[in-house]
Amino acid sequence: MSADELTELLTVLWTLGAALAGLAALALTVRLKLPQVLQLPAAFRALREDDPGAAGTVHPATSVALSAASSYGAAAAVGAATAIALGGPGAIAWVWIFSFFLAPLRMGEAVLARTAPAGQAGGSTGSLAGRLLGDSTPALRILGWALFALVPLAAFAFYGGTHGGAVMDAAEQLLPGSAMVLGAAVAGVGGALALLPTKRFASLLGWIAAVALIALLGAALVTLFSDLGRGFGGLGRALDDVIYDMPSVGAFSGALAGEIAIAAMLHLLPPLAAGGGVEGSWHAEAQAKTTKAQASAALLGALTYGLLTTVLGLALVATNAFARPVEGSRSVGEIRLYDAAFETVSQRDEESRRFNGIIRVIDGATGVVTIYAGTERGMIRAPHFEENGEPANVMFRVREGRIIEIQRPGTLGALEVAEPEAMQTVHVQGEMLPMGGQLLAAGVTRGGGSVTSRVALAALLLLAALGIAGWGFGVRRTLSSRLPDAQARFTAALPALGLGLAVSGTLESFSLVGSAIAALLTIVTSLALIAKSAEIAGLLGLRKTAPAASAPAEAEPEGGPKKKRKKRK
Repeated sequence: MSADELTELLTVLWTLGAALAGLAALALTVRLKLPQVLQLPAAFRALREDDPGAAGTVHPATSVALSAASSYGAAAAVGAATAIALGGPGAIAWVWIFSFFLAPLRMGEAVLARTAPAGQAGGSTGSLAGRLLGDSTPALRILGWALFALVPLAAFAFYGGTHGGAVMDAAEQLLPGSAMVLGAAVAGVGGALALLPTKRFASLLGWIAAVALIALLGAALVTLFSDLGRGFGGLGRALDDVIYDMPSVGAFSGALAGEIAIAAMLHLLPPLAAGGGVEGSWHAEAQAKTTKAQASAALLGALTYGLLTTVLGLALVATNAFARPVEGSRSVGEIRLYDAAFETVSQRDEESRRFNGIIRVIDGATGVVTIYAGTERGMIRAPHFEENGEPANVMFRVREGRIIEIQRPGTLGALEVAEPEAMQTVHVQGEMLPMGGQLLAAGVTRGGGSVTSRVALAALLLLAALGIAGWGFGVRRTLSSRLPDAQARFTAALPALGLGLAVSGTLESFSLVGSAIAALLTIVTSLALIAKSAEIAGLLGLRKTAPAASAPAEAEPEGGPKKKRKKRK
């Protein structure tokens, strides 16, 4: 399957995932009575309400910090930069929508992971998958088995592929030449952290996660304050663009409202939504006074994502980096060739501008034939084609602007069809609009200087390593619901192995495959939470008649009788 076909599949999967996640969020928002707003005071109180006599091994604040780091990783920052590169400030509005409405999903997952199914009172299941596997309803047990399989797959392919690709992208742009070394270091350190005893080291990891999140927020604020007026002006632009389209600005040709929405779904939603089935394990491990208190605290992870991503997005808008071309390189599989340059959305969509035919490239140039190369939202100035660092000597067959075949001189000098991998090895150099890590680096460096960019990179690397530990713990708790913990504990290294594979560059489109698996995980998690929404409300005491499910003593609403519990081994 080609990269274009995978991207089309991703659009379908994440559209379905976004719809189901939105339905689950709506159901829980209504049943839990707008917890994103009304439970915020309780959420902040819960951060310091540690109960040493409760089951679990970590402080409530530690579980929140590590679950937030698991969601953010490095992909959230690079994904925000990519979404803004494709949709402009309008992508920021989607950050608010996602973080606000998806926060109750984490609350519901925390409740289920901390309680037992009906008739099985006496302890928590430790994960959403474990809770569903013990349910009496066959359909929910099927969803539990689906989570049992998808959580480790997503840890390996999504966290390893998507977050690993983001680490490489950010490292290469913020500190050129360091990507392989830093990526391997993140995989190694993260794998070691994932295998550490949780009871002894979780508190330290929680503090490191908090410091890394604050450091990244600080770097984003420094960049934002470089042009505060234009940065905060992005708030109004975001609301306007998400409804009425993004107009052209600078070298940015503009974006349709639908293009902004798709960019947000593919690059902003996955890091936040894919934590379903994983983050609940950290909240199940918290030594909280009540399940209601810890469930309220679970809201803070999604809201932290929203705050941090919003500030970072506004910082990129403040520098206007998304509309300023920089020297860069893109593979020929990512570009389009045109007969005439475009400056606006309407011109970009004119099929008559797209080139059809054959282009001969000798010594990196097209000779007397004038061809215009463009990225998703802008033109490439002075394009020059290279392969393996040398001027390219190839021929392109082009259909509707897309290069569908590459030919190279063979042993006798005659042109021969090159292998499909040539789409990634042949690049076009020139001045172009920055994307992903390149935009992140351009914005932070322009607004805050080299020191700020180094701080941002260090924070992203720390968050990526801590995310490995966070996802690894979620995998371990998920699989230990049906496997002996002595065996399941080693599966905590799966995210580190996936990130190491991404760093090696062995598998093409690894991040796209991982994103597809994350979409499936989001779909299954959303279906489970929709089915359990009424029971979740009952366990939190928000229904007059609670369902027949038997919750352990820790699920009592705040203010109810408190029983002494033994610590879990």
